[in-house]
Amino acid sequence: MPSRSRGGDTVVVLVTTPTPDAAAEIARALVAERIVACGNVVPGLRSVYRWQGKVQDEPEALLVLKTKRRLLGALKARLPGLHPYQVPELLALRVADGLAAYLDWVEESVRAPDPGPRSQPRARARAGRAGAPRRRRRKAARVSARRP
Repeated sequence: MPSRSRGGDTVVVLVTTPTPDAAAEIARALVAERIVACGNVVPGLRSVYRWQGKVQDEPEALLVLKTKRRLLGALKARLPGLHPYQVPELLALRVADGLAAYLDWVEESVRAPDPGPRSQPRARARAGRAGAPRRRRRKAARVSARRP
C-alpha cells in the first residue's frame, strides 16, 4: 500500500470553461458539495480545437480541481449540469506524489464515499466454479468532443 506522502488515489482534474467566472461558479458548487477539495481558476487560455467540422480559436479559462479517484463518478455525473458546454472537458490525472499534509487535507475536504446498498452475492454454478459469486463489469464512460 503506498504511503500518504505518495499521491495514492488523489487526482487533479482539468476542465476548460468559456470564462473565469464560469470556472469559479463551477468550482464553488463542487467544493460546497464536497466532490472536490478545491478549484484553481487559470484565466487567459487560448484554445484551438476542432468542433463540428470547423477549427475554432477561442479564449477560455482552465479550472484545475483536486479530488479523490473514488469521487470521479460523482464529478462526471455533476459537471455536465453545471457546465455551459454540451460536452465539457474532464481529464483526470493521477497524482504520483505530494506533500503528505496536503494530500491529507484533500482527503479530509471531500465527502466520504457512498457505500451504496449492500447486496448479497448470488452464488451460481459455473463450469469449474460452482458457488462462486458472479462478477459484473462496469463499462467505462466515454469522453468525446468537448465544445458547445
